[in-house]
Amino acid sequence: MRPFHDGTQGKQASWSSWDDLYREHGGAVWGYDALPFVVDFAELIRSQLPTNARLLDAAAGTGRNLSALLSLPAELVASDGSSHALRAIPAESLARIRRVQADMTELPFDDESFSAIIATDVIETIEQPLNVLRELRRVLRKDGLLLCNVPGADDGVAGHDMTPLADGGFVYSDRFYYHFHSPEEASILLSEAGLRVLEARRRVWMEEAHMGFRDFRHEHVSHVFLAGR
Repeated sequence: MRPFHDGTQGKQASWSSWDDLYREHGGAVWGYDALPFVVDFAELIRSQLPTNARLLDAAAGTGRNLSALLSLPAELVASDGSSHALRAIPAESLARIRRVQADMTELPFDDESFSAIIATDVIETIEQPLNVLRELRRVLRKDGLLLCNVPGADDGVAGHDMTPLADGGFVYSDRFYYHFHSPEEASILLSEAGLRVLEARRRVWMEEAHMGFRDFRHEHVSHVFLAGR
């Protein structure tokens, strides 16, 4: 089992596991269909975007949400800690986005750089999510929107091949850190990061097997939040 601890060593262990996954399997581990709730919220986000908007897909991975995000009238930046993931973004999308390799706790962007930020399927994989949410708030404009999801214990994969840790989290498949949060816990995290919940929805969807990661069709249940500063 990889070591998971608080602080820099734990952060590096978590990040390297995901980077290894993208390196080992090359292509789109998650496929290229946008998550259903991203599609659901796309028109609402469109209606709130100002002229010359910039949109950040934080922890973009291989760009699964691009099919929904590229329809929005905004300059799109796809950021991820894994260079292997960013290199797997479809070639036809590259001319329309900017790729940036970056740690989510230290984003290389100025304060209030983005009109909207998407952070999907990532909060639950971070040992210290409050630090990441505060960093996302820093680069979000005062009138901007953050769309994120936070799975709870009712998620279909919770507990499957997961080893409990002392901090309340789990290690999945001896490699990947997870921490599931109740809706109340997720709301508190957002509030402590200085974000206001504008809308909250419970979303359920099915995912096909992911090569090298989860070899069976599975259900996801997430608390989806639209938040602002």
